[in-house]
Amino acid sequence: KDIIDPFNLEFMHQFMRPLFHNMLPINTLVFSNERLWNIFNEVSKAFVATILDVCHHRPSVVWFHDIPLLLCPLILNKRGNRSDLRIGLFLHAPFPSSDVFKTVPQREEILRSMLCCDLIGFHTFEFARHFMICCQRFLSIDFNIVEAGFLGTSYYGRKVRIRVGHAGVQPAHVEEMLHSREFQEYYAEFEPLFQGRIVLAGVDKLHRL
Repeated sequence: KDIIDPFNLEFMHQFMRPLFHNMLPINTLVFSNERLWNIFNEVSKAFVATILDVCHHRPSVVWFHDIPLLLCPLILNKRGNRSDLRIGLFLHAPFPSSDVFKTVPQREEILRSMLCCDLIGFHTFEFARHFMICCQRFLSIDFNIVEAGFLGTSYYGRKVRIRVGHAGVQPAHVEEMLHSREFQEYYAEFEPLFQGRIVLAGVDKLHRL
């Protein structure tokens, strides 16, 4: 709790997530808060330690998802030193413009960690373009068209590829849920309240973004 609460409530929600949505925090002192950055590192190291236990001495594919795990590829690369691991990262958030990203003192460490992946996924080409511009501006690394039409580069011997694509839903799973007893009970409870109406429902995070 002493680590997870400040990691989620302070570092992620007040700093990293707004930043990746191109929103600078009101209190810019968070940029130089070593305590929060060290907590980010500690959470990442704990996550990587578990991965190495699971992938012990066997070839594996490791997928990291979203902002909270951005440092994991670099730590895994340093600790694991395994040529039989294939590492992927999908960013479920936008990637900020270079003008916003340049305000982060640890910008190079974040970029270098992402470049420790074999495949990096973004929702749109705009987000991927922001990432590539940051790599060129802050690390002098360029991306080019490579085999199979991917955008890619070479980073310390690793072939890094960029993929643009949306994270989709699983129709079979949704269909299964619609036929579950739990859903049917909810449906029977609410149907009389909305007869003759079309109801649209959604789930979203309640934060300032």
